[in-house]
Amino acid sequence: MPPKLQRVRAQQSLTEQAHSALRNAIASGQMRPGEMHSVAELALQLGVSRTPVREAVLQLARIGMVEVRRNQGVVVLARTEEDVARIYQLRLWLEVPAVEIAASTASPAQKEQIRKAYSQMLSAAEIGDQSRLEHADTQFHSLILNVTDNPRLVSVVRELRDLLMSRNQTTTGKSQSLLEVAHDHDDILAAIENGDGPAAAACMRVHLETTCDRVITLFRD
Repeated sequence: MPPKLQRVRAQQSLTEQAHSALRNAIASGQMRPGEMHSVAELALQLGVSRTPVREAVLQLARIGMVEVRRNQGVVVLARTEEDVARIYQLRLWLEVPAVEIAASTASPAQKEQIRKAYSQMLSAAEIGDQSRLEHADTQFHSLILNVTDNPRLVSVVRELRDLLMSRNQTTTGKSQSLLEVAHDHDDILAAIENGDGPAAAACMRVHLETTCDRVITLFRD
């Protein structure tokens, strides 16, 4: 059965919208690892021509979310334990120094935005809305990275997070409750609000290492 994809709108480029729709379908599990799809089928679902879909697929293939198989189609790739470990290693190398910079240099307005994303995580957790919580979690981390004023860094970490979501490689609702996931960010937020760079870096390291261990454990259960 073909996935139910959101049709695109004209405000963004067709390639951008196709990329977003396919990424979301993979993250939500509508397009599952190992499933084969043709570009023609995906284009029909999205209501666009094959060209923007083909370009979007190539972008996803570049970061390792899908594989294009000649004369067969597009297949969603599954993650392995080794993949997960490598992805979190990259996130550690990028996000630990970034949060130290953010804690030391964030303006009051930037801190307020980070605090708001945290509050949205808590609110989503309290009503059991996993999708909203994961969106707020992404926002929380992205807003921290934004303080570094390096859009490429934000983009790279977003791609790494996408890879972890491509087979629901998340502890949310599995080894952790939604509230536990939200509260995992408490110490990071406190260090940022206190302007304590080293403490923020230490807390981010613990957060990412612990989450990595939990995700890898899911493979073994």
